[in-house]
Amino acid sequence: MATISKGAEGNSAGTGGMFLRKATGLVRDVSVWDAIVLNSSGMNIGVGVALLFLWGAQLPGASILGATIICTVFVALSTAYNYAAAAGAFPRSGADYVFTSRVLGPVWGFMLSGQQVIWNFFWMAFNAWAMANFALPGTLQLLGEFTQNQGLIDLAGQVTNAWVVVGIAVVLQILFALLHISGIKNYFTYMKITFAICALSVLVSIGVLLFGGASFQANWNAIMTAKGGLTYQGVIDAAKAAGFDPNAPFNLGRTLALMPMVFWIVGFFNGSPQIGGEVKKARSTQFTSMVVATLANGGVVALLAILVNQFIGSNFLNSLGYLFFNNPDALNLGVTPDFNFLVNVIARSTPVAALLGLAYVLWATNGTPNIIAFVTRSVLAYSFDRMAPESLGEVSEKTHTPVRAIIFTAAMGLVAIVVIITVKQASLLSSMMAQLFAYLVLSVAAIVFPFKLPKLWQTQTSARKVFGVPLVAVTGVVSVLFIALMAYFFGFYPVFGANTPLSLTAVAATILISALYYYIYRAVQKSKGVDVDLAFKEIPPE
Repeated sequence: MATISKGAEGNSAGTGGMFLRKATGLVRDVSVWDAIVLNSSGMNIGVGVALLFLWGAQLPGASILGATIICTVFVALSTAYNYAAAAGAFPRSGADYVFTSRVLGPVWGFMLSGQQVIWNFFWMAFNAWAMANFALPGTLQLLGEFTQNQGLIDLAGQVTNAWVVVGIAVVLQILFALLHISGIKNYFTYMKITFAICALSVLVSIGVLLFGGASFQANWNAIMTAKGGLTYQGVIDAAKAAGFDPNAPFNLGRTLALMPMVFWIVGFFNGSPQIGGEVKKARSTQFTSMVVATLANGGVVALLAILVNQFIGSNFLNSLGYLFFNNPDALNLGVTPDFNFLVNVIARSTPVAALLGLAYVLWATNGTPNIIAFVTRSVLAYSFDRMAPESLGEVSEKTHTPVRAIIFTAAMGLVAIVVIITVKQASLLSSMMAQLFAYLVLSVAAIVFPFKLPKLWQTQTSARKVFGVPLVAVTGVVSVLFIALMAYFFGFYPVFGANTPLSLTAVAATILISALYYYIYRAVQKSKGVDVDLAFKEIPPE
């Protein structure tokens, strides 16, 4: 059998004892549309734009539209392209782990993937926490006010109770675990239905802005007069009186510095490589579902930015954002003035409010079933390399799903929700620096890939060159520079909340733990006579 280390980098499957078994038991049932839905759900426009249009207040002079276009293009054509090349060349579960561990070495694969697994446990918990603390209460509050139902308004204040949040998390994670156990087709059926609802809410929002946006100021004034709040001009005047300039001239530096808020949306494009062993036509599907989908999602955000700026106005939005972040009591709103609220001010329709609210809840919760897919396939990949317990690599012959890995992942997510509820600081941690570290490692691997494994690069990718240099190496260099710029903004701009000592310590700790895990588990396996180093010289079986 050819080995990668000897230069015969064929698309070989393990036939010896170095891997857990000769086949995973997974089935390639994931279509290009499934993968697009998966990655678009990860980019999560609904949650991403919730406060995006208020963020100009944090960096006066920044253009949200400019930041959106620049960030989207760089993410899609460099980092996402690198991921597509990696997942196409190594169409296996946990493709980024497999790619990096075979190109840079196993410890790098674990530092990239292992810390992402740890953070994903907390993201599962955070999804339930955020849904119960933001999406659900805001939706109930608005529906209560629109229908004059005091019961809904009272319920909005009750769902944030810690025990209610835990209860919601437990129910959701059990239901989503059962959904995954039943089969990947059922999971994607659920995802496509709920994503269709979310996409419809975006289309409705665009329609409301296009055909009713001119009435925003009058509607705002009418609502605020009834509530005793600030009028449209009153919001601007109050911000000015507090020393804020809502009409600061365009500033390119601050526009670039605003890109992390856009990156928080389009930067989570990489779900499909995690289930790479179940994706049909991996090379073309991975490119379409990441590169093209990133451009499409970023395009939608850009369109929303144009419409919001045209019909609601940047001066008002900047002033509203300033007051919301610095003196929310002055607004006397009772709800967060997020994107849904602004659209509802125009629509003043209970059905529209219900649709946007339902979509917001789905946007917030659908990260959990996606994460279960990501984590279970990653640990399955570890198990096949004999770097995790064999039980986590077991796949049901009936449903073709890793049942024990799913149960393990759901259980760890429940532990994480307890941590978030009991340790107040945990909900404030930012994992963006960890995400950037993973992207940086894979981008470096993309640079090395065509030179270390030339035959695999030529046979499993488009193998395009730019002025004689492999395209993936060029995009790798561009991605490294872009990710370094994002890391600079996240690291030196406190407004993004990613550079607190606690956050940075937590990120460093997860990377270190992942590296230690590799060395300790490798030593344990060697003590049993298992040479795991051999596995990392081969491509895992399908």
